[in-house]
Amino acid sequence: MTPRTTPLADWLAGCTAALLGRPAASVDPSGPIAELRLSSWHAVSLAGDLTEHLGRPVEPTVFWEHPTLAGIAAALEGGPAAAPSARPEPSAAPAGPDGDPVAVVGIGLRVPGASSPEQLWELFERAGTTARPLDLAARTGSAQDEGRSVNGSFLDDVYGFDPAFFGISPREAAAMDPQQRLLLETAWEALEDAGLVPAELAGTATGVFVGISGFDHGRRRYADPGADLYTGTGSALSVAANRLSYLLDLRGPSLAVDTACSSSLVAVHQAVRSLQFGESDTALVGGVNVILDDAVHRVFDRAGFLSPDGRCKTFDAAADGYGRGEGAVVLVLKRLGAARAAGDRVYGLIRAAVVNQDGRSNGLTAPNGAAQEELLRRACRQAGVTPAEVGYVEAHGTGTPLGDPIEAHALGRVFGAGRDAAAPCLVGSAKANVGHLESAAGAVGLVKALLCVQRRRVPPAASFDSPNPHVDFAALGLRVPRETTAWPDAHPLALAGVSSFGFGGTNAHVLVGEAPRDGDAPAADAVDAVEEVEEGRADSGETVLLPLSAADPEALAALAAHWAELLERPAAPALPVLAATAATRRTHHRHRLAVVAADRAGAAELLRAARPAGPAADGPPHPVFVFSGQGGQWPGMAADGLRGLPAAARTLAECHERLEALAGWSLLDALRDGTALTDPGVLQPALVALQIALAAQWRDWGVAPAACVGHSLGEVSAAAVAGALDLDDALFVALCRGELMREAPAGATAFVELDPERAAARAAELGAPVDVAAWNAPGSCVLAGPEADTARLLDTLAAEGVFTRRLPGRLAFHSRLMEPLRARLADALDGLAPRPGRLPLYSTVTGGRIEPAALTPGYWADNLRRTVRFAPAAAALAADGHRAFLEIGPHPALTAALRGCLEQRGGRFSVHASMRRDTPARDGLLRGLAELYEQGAWIDWARVAAPDAARPDATRPAQAAPAALAVLPRYPWRRESGLGPVPAPGDGAPRSAESGADPGTGPGAGPAAESAESVAELSDGRLRAALAVATAEEQARLITERLIEEIARVLRMPASRIDPAQPMNSLGLDSIMAMELRRRLERELDMEVPVTGFLSGAGCTDLGAALAAEFTLGGTDQQTAELLLSELDRLSPEEVDVLLERLGAGSAQTP
Repeated sequence: MTPRTTPLADWLAGCTAALLGRPAASVDPSGPIAELRLSSWHAVSLAGDLTEHLGRPVEPTVFWEHPTLAGIAAALEGGPAAAPSARPEPSAAPAGPDGDPVAVVGIGLRVPGASSPEQLWELFERAGTTARPLDLAARTGSAQDEGRSVNGSFLDDVYGFDPAFFGISPREAAAMDPQQRLLLETAWEALEDAGLVPAELAGTATGVFVGISGFDHGRRRYADPGADLYTGTGSALSVAANRLSYLLDLRGPSLAVDTACSSSLVAVHQAVRSLQFGESDTALVGGVNVILDDAVHRVFDRAGFLSPDGRCKTFDAAADGYGRGEGAVVLVLKRLGAARAAGDRVYGLIRAAVVNQDGRSNGLTAPNGAAQEELLRRACRQAGVTPAEVGYVEAHGTGTPLGDPIEAHALGRVFGAGRDAAAPCLVGSAKANVGHLESAAGAVGLVKALLCVQRRRVPPAASFDSPNPHVDFAALGLRVPRETTAWPDAHPLALAGVSSFGFGGTNAHVLVGEAPRDGDAPAADAVDAVEEVEEGRADSGETVLLPLSAADPEALAALAAHWAELLERPAAPALPVLAATAATRRTHHRHRLAVVAADRAGAAELLRAARPAGPAADGPPHPVFVFSGQGGQWPGMAADGLRGLPAAARTLAECHERLEALAGWSLLDALRDGTALTDPGVLQPALVALQIALAAQWRDWGVAPAACVGHSLGEVSAAAVAGALDLDDALFVALCRGELMREAPAGATAFVELDPERAAARAAELGAPVDVAAWNAPGSCVLAGPEADTARLLDTLAAEGVFTRRLPGRLAFHSRLMEPLRARLADALDGLAPRPGRLPLYSTVTGGRIEPAALTPGYWADNLRRTVRFAPAAAALAADGHRAFLEIGPHPALTAALRGCLEQRGGRFSVHASMRRDTPARDGLLRGLAELYEQGAWIDWARVAAPDAARPDATRPAQAAPAALAVLPRYPWRRESGLGPVPAPGDGAPRSAESGADPGTGPGAGPAAESAESVAELSDGRLRAALAVATAEEQARLITERLIEEIARVLRMPASRIDPAQPMNSLGLDSIMAMELRRRLERELDMEVPVTGFLSGAGCTDLGAALAAEFTLGGTDQQTAELLLSELDRLSPEEVDVLLERLGAGSAQTP
């Protein structure tokens, strides 16, 4: 209802008409003030008239706090308009179906002067400012901007980006708005800070809410006649959110919010609602703003919005406009219950998030103090707190002469009312430090408020020298802090408000509180929790595995260096906490490095000395479990019962119980008493028990065997782990075998560098009853027989220049001396019933794969007597495609032999060990695990990092109990230059000082130029001509090379950067590019090329081989035929025969 006209209203209307030079009748006291077009100068003059007329101070802001002159008069007279709270107020919004508040669990940011929450807090605490001149020519790439600059707070580099990390081609990345690129990296950092692995969010109800309003990129790019679909997706503001959802496969809401300067805080409001009502389970929310030219700057400057020196002087007498700023902020939100269950670090809670509108204020861009006041009251009601409980407000605070006083009065009327003069509400704004980030400003303010409640202190205001004379802070119950101020003791729970106002009138306010402790008591903040971890916990001395990874080797080397720096800090977290966080809370990329250490200093030393290997295998290796035989044992092995290896220790204890029942002696006592292991009747079952226990530990860590093979006695363990023997049967076989060994006649064994056939022949020639006991590797074998005969044979071979080495032990295993025991073992095992098994099993009796049903008593008798054919078994495994091998035993006895077998076959392979002599079992296994990790193995890090976590059943690993979460080094982006600036059409293009590259070079031009010459060499049918006389292998190579060149051309990247084995779709190749590639290759090869070949996950080598297999000379075109004829004189007779044969075959296939 419009307030009635009063004498004061009529008087004010007359003063206004006189000031504007208009007839008095033309100014209606009940009409909208906006129609009078009052300026700030008019407001100051009229406020002076009112002050003199009423005899008390009247602030100019009153003209923006009420829509009519009659309303102002009523407010000054204490009428109804003076009490906005008397209006009907909307009810408080519910906290959500279950009342669970929203927690902030991660923060990623890049703003002027800071790229982490810690750096930003340091900037706040020293009241630092970041305003500087920006060289416009460097930013725009335009010769027309040479010598021009604007002031504000700017990022050092807005164009650099790591497209390969996100699987985006340089071609598409160059068309993307830098805001999109910046948002991707910042969001990843936020997830890392939250300890959330992005891949684990794929397919989940994770929402993305992005405040974004700047359109500099699109405005410039759409003017380009060459604009294409990538320009459209790269410029659309909606895609800023959508691309993040797409790349991470997030299935929750995905939306961009544009309410100008309140965009990111309105996005927070949307995210909180989405979480509270179950639409999202996790939310990524924030804002981004990048300034690519001065077009908007000029408009705002003419409107009087901007400060000439680019600084926001919030609440200061010198406030003369705001300074534009740029950057990105992303926060990760969860419901508190989910965050607690996951052990997340909580920065603080969002207690309320409200949005309203100024409505018809005194101008579209003019603030409305009454609307702001209503907004603040609604936030308090929603949070269930009184305004007096709020200790700090992060104000919108742009530093404009009009906006600051209006906001201060609204804050004072709500948060300052009724306060003790000694405990005013503190106010400030991050804009004074980092500038006004416009669409990202609210998110920056939210981060500052969170850091304040988290630390329970408020930093000093920057650029605050003299209070704004239009704001009586003391009377309003407000204070701008000039130094870091501790949270008042009167406020046991730290609460802070954050305001953000759009210049079109959309206002947002968020109330945040400190994180709760367990139970109902208020929490120490997340930083305190981290500081407890850092300063209160020393390294325990327990050996741990620290895994690091990155998308490329350069990034991995940089990450290792950053980690070494962290580990060398005196206040760094304890190594187990760091290792657990790195293992369970980080993405494990393709390039990997792992170190095993017992303290931070040792880990740092290893990282500095490490040289990251090549990329991990294309797929995670599933190693063959290789069980060694007798010979690797050592006194004290497993004497501690496999401490630190819970799964192994449990299995060993179970074996102890079974053996005690079977044999009446204690396995654990025998392991502690090394002398007992000299008895084969104890040693052999002990070795089998130990190997089965170690295999259980590997499996518990997620390392599942692809197949099993055993050497001699190790075949018993292999059969048990493969499921062909149960535990009782395996221990019984080992026990019977070992007890019979007590009765074996004495003999000798020796290693000789002769192949088995030659060694057996020489023994026969010399009449020595010596047998080939084991064939372990190419070109060598182990001989066994009677002592004297073996010695005589060794002397002869040594005299002939053959290397020989006598092996320790008194038994001649796998020789004719075992023959008398053969039948006895078969009899002892009568009735043994093998099981079907669950894994492929390879035999060192036969040298190949074997079915479990063949493991009869007779087989185990042969295992005792016959030659161990380990080398043929290893060859069979390699032939079947196995490339990773894990030796399981007390010491790596077979590693060298296995490598020899595999090297003979060629190709890439890896061999790893478990325990090592005189080394704790845990240390040895962790080193093996580190090697497997570097090879790409999938590891159940929850089990490694929290080995004692309860497991509900044997098949489904439980989620480990949440561990302490340490702050780790951020991912080291390998940002490419050459992705900007993008000159507007017709502009000249000077060298870019910001990107470090000449515009026109880099992704847009270089790659095509790099590959152009090689493409031309085989153009005009020459590729088909070359294929015509090439071998099948050469055809595959030529097509693969051409494929790489064409992909480089399409993606606009150097061909040298394309790994032939890397999946093509991971290079950023999409369906549009695939269609273009298909057209090119079909024209080149004159054959059909399926689009799916580019997008199926195949590498260039795979597709090249497939296309080569389908290639035919049928339908050879005239140009290719002429090329072939012109080059016949340089072809060899063999090549001519191949060509004629292929032409004939092709003709036969041509209709």
